[in-house]
Amino acid sequence: MDRILSRLVPAGLRRLDQHLLLNHPRLWVTRVHYVLFYSLLASAALGLYAAFRPLWLSDLPNPDVGLAWLIVLACAGLAFWGWQAYAYRDQYGAGQGRWYWLGAAALAAGPVVYSSILTWRLDERMSVQELRADVDALNQGMVYFFGDEIGPGEEGERYFYSLPRIDLYNIYQHEPEMDQWVEKYYDRFLAADAAQHLAYIEQFRETYARYAGEEVPVAVQTVWHAFRHREEVPRAGVLNLNQVENELYLLDQVKGDRLALQKSQGWVALLFATGWIALGFSLFRALPFRTFLLAFGLGFGSVILWVFGVEVARELLRNFGGRIDEDFWIPFGGLVLFGLMVPSVLRQREDAIHSRRQLLGASIFTLAMPMVPLTLLYLLDEGIGIRVHILNTDPEVLGMMIVLGGSLVLSALGWHFLAAPRLQAVAAGPQNR
Repeated sequence: MDRILSRLVPAGLRRLDQHLLLNHPRLWVTRVHYVLFYSLLASAALGLYAAFRPLWLSDLPNPDVGLAWLIVLACAGLAFWGWQAYAYRDQYGAGQGRWYWLGAAALAAGPVVYSSILTWRLDERMSVQELRADVDALNQGMVYFFGDEIGPGEEGERYFYSLPRIDLYNIYQHEPEMDQWVEKYYDRFLAADAAQHLAYIEQFRETYARYAGEEVPVAVQTVWHAFRHREEVPRAGVLNLNQVENELYLLDQVKGDRLALQKSQGWVALLFATGWIALGFSLFRALPFRTFLLAFGLGFGSVILWVFGVEVARELLRNFGGRIDEDFWIPFGGLVLFGLMVPSVLRQREDAIHSRRQLLGASIFTLAMPMVPLTLLYLLDEGIGIRVHILNTDPEVLGMMIVLGGSLVLSALGWHFLAAPRLQAVAAGPQNR
């Protein structure tokens, strides 16, 4: 088995391994060179697959599905990486945590590479104008397949409301209300002559075939004859409208960046968890491992609070007739409470914090660190997702970017106050550990 695995290691990587073993044994113990090489190789393979995968309209891949599986694999890799770090913690000195941070970032890079490239390709697959034209063709043609009772007059217009119709949110979010949409299609129907009616049916058949991957099993003349005589269209019930709607909804989400927002939220949550793990890699030589687990649990709990807190608050306000326009301030109080809990719990552990300086560092860090993912999520919600707008002059966005930078600085300062005394004791010798 070892011989088979050794063949998977390139000669250059084996030479690097030998060099680190002889010249940098503490770095060699971390095995970070293997993690970086194979993580970047996997990210490159995922990027190439996302870049060259065929995008047929009848079989569009949902980036969220692949992203979910890749995040599961990344979390498994992070868990194994953390176990390795803790298992070999006595074989190297302080200051090696940066290599575990680098390895954790490389392990977590694959999901965002795959989903970002695939979402960009889906966005470029079709313009908004083309998507609108296809939706209009499908909605206009529905009447001829399912509108055997349609006729001129008030009754016919009301019957239009009950027809199957594809409603896309993002590409029509600035359009008139739904009842005006119905009037638009109904007015076209009344103004059309026989040739135009046949053209509407043919446009529906062509558009349906592209999204469903199959031809409409009814000829144009058959549909027109059945419609003129107020008869049900033969075999119209076998149309796979769910397939067509699913593909159109996916394209609509990409156009509105809603899919990118969902993806980036999950990605930031993963990065937040990764940050706490990497923080532990830097601190477990300075703090007991059980203390790190406690801090990690409380930190990851703040992410869970963000996910559920916003939804619970939204439902409560909706029940009282209110609504939430901004998702930023709702979980803020809860995150502050989490930040206050960590130093109060750590203060009870005599082996973790010995001075007011360390307690101050723990308080600063645990109050500032949750603001990092929170402000990132806010900025992503404002459109700074895959399409990064560095020169965004919105004062609110600029303010949140300042908060993000300040949170990072305060987090680093708190970490320094908290860990520096213990790291100095570790570096001084085993008698001070």
